[in-house]
Amino acid sequence: MSPQSGSAAARGASTVTPRTAVDEIRAFESDGVSPGAFRHADHVRMAWNYLGEMPLSEALPRYARGLLRLATRAGRPDRYHVTITWAFMFVIQERMLDAPGGRFEAFQAANPDLFEWPGGALAAYYSPERLESDAARTTFLMPDRTHRKTG
Repeated sequence: MSPQSGSAAARGASTVTPRTAVDEIRAFESDGVSPGAFRHADHVRMAWNYLGEMPLSEALPRYARGLLRLATRAGRPDRYHVTITWAFMFVIQERMLDAPGGRFEAFQAANPDLFEWPGGALAAYYSPERLESDAARTTFLMPDRTHRKTG
């Protein structure tokens, strides 16, 4: 069957519906994300998705459970890190207040330090020794550096 003249397929345009934040969250929570392909930028985007769709109090435990499940599926549950996960969620939430309702690409461009890993945004709040501690991996630790917002 040939596409109708004037349709997106006939013009060579994609007929794939873009994924929404809700679609991405559903895929993440239903194990539709490959652990090996989930990079740091994907972590930030997924956190941004959750925070754009629900309050932090709901987003944080759901995202944390999803990350632990992803790490477990990869055979590396020890890779899940409570302090890093929670701290990134808090920083992303705060940064989203500066650009409410924006697109992810604009958020990414405005916050390049969130996409630098290791280090990046959390280096302003945590020393490497604190983040690398066993306690930080298993429970949320408050920052040990004083961060002052500039600008």
